[in-house]
Amino acid sequence: MNIKVGFLPTAADLAVGTCVLTQERAQIAHSFEWFELQGTFISTAALKTLQQPFLIADIFKAEVWLLVLAVTAAATIAFLFIQTIMDEPRDIVEIPLRAILSQGYSPRTGYFATRLLELVTWAFTIPLVALYAGNLTASLSSPRFEAPVNSWSDLAARPDKIPVFFPNDPIHQLLVNKSGVLGEIYRKAIIPDNLIWDAISRRVIRRAMVERATSINLADGRGLGRSCNVRMSDDSVSFSIIVLFGGRNSQFEEPFNKRIRQLRSFGVVEKLYRTFVRDGCYLQSGRRKRRDSGTANPSRLTLEQLQGAFWLYILGNILACVVIFLEGVIHRRQTKRN
Repeated sequence: MNIKVGFLPTAADLAVGTCVLTQERAQIAHSFEWFELQGTFISTAALKTLQQPFLIADIFKAEVWLLVLAVTAAATIAFLFIQTIMDEPRDIVEIPLRAILSQGYSPRTGYFATRLLELVTWAFTIPLVALYAGNLTASLSSPRFEAPVNSWSDLAARPDKIPVFFPNDPIHQLLVNKSGVLGEIYRKAIIPDNLIWDAISRRVIRRAMVERATSINLADGRGLGRSCNVRMSDDSVSFSIIVLFGGRNSQFEEPFNKRIRQLRSFGVVEKLYRTFVRDGCYLQSGRRKRRDSGTANPSRLTLEQLQGAFWLYILGNILACVVIFLEGVIHRRQTKRN
């Protein structure tokens, strides 16, 4: 995921779900919105979490063990149901007891003990691998965020999204003395008299009614085109001032924006993707890119690879069930012949 940034000499790698441009000492906030505006800020509260993540890796949660037990119980019941179809109804109790006591000394119990071992393997090992490596992980362990701003109407309908632009800015000329949606945006917008960030932040807090907000460090610069040089504290990030660009002078190309939206729609925002993609938006030199692109030490895992691992798991389970069923049918026929 590389995009061209006009005021930077190298390409920037933007992590999914963040707008953190990291260049040693400089970074900006933890949340972002995509909106095509020229030289215009959108001051926004952090993206709201609509659904808390379910972390399969958290072994101390009861929900995780309930999920494992549910999968195991379902697989065991299905297996015993197949055994009941192939044998007498009484065997559903007799065969497990004989398998435990005799540990496979007779052909029938030996067959059941072997199948039971395969069942446990497929019920625990393969599902756990899939939960860590497949698309199912992306669905379970990623928090769901609210949708980003993608139109003028959407911006006008959100009270916590406040545009900030300056007099004589092209967007200011577009919105001034307008009615309807554009007029609504203009009425809630912040038009500072200068580029002092403290003044902007105070108005943002007042207009967005955010109880707590971060302090902005002015040491690394101010003004348009310097988003990488604005620092915000990690404690209680309540809002972000993001520099967004659009139109002919776009610093974030629209195809890349669409890809970000597509990934967000999959729910791959935080937990899973950050396992393989480091946090933040890293400015990579050509040498670093070549090193990361090698197959010996890969540092990326694409969404397609995750989906491929998940479907491989599904096909493997289907194949295992078919093989076990066919072996049972063959065993039953051999038993009848004997």
